[in-house]
Amino acid sequence: MITANPHTGYFITGVFIDITEVTHYVVHKHLDPGVTGGRKMSKQEVIELIETSGLPVFVWLWNYEEGRFLLGKQG
Repeated sequence: MITANPHTGYFITGVFIDITEVTHYVVHKHLDPGVTGGRKMSKQEVIELIETSGLPVFVWLWNYEEGRFLLGKQG
């Protein structure tokens, strides 16, 4: 039997920017273990997620030399 993993937080892996400001983010749910596929969310949706979820939000940075994401700063 497969059971759902606990949802422990969120990761941001991408940022969409128009000419002057950030408009959207790519957000993944962090599961233990694993991560969901990313979902494009508006800036306002991410603000609401941070304010209401009570779960930590981290930024993942792509390390081109190592070819993998590095855990960044908690938002």
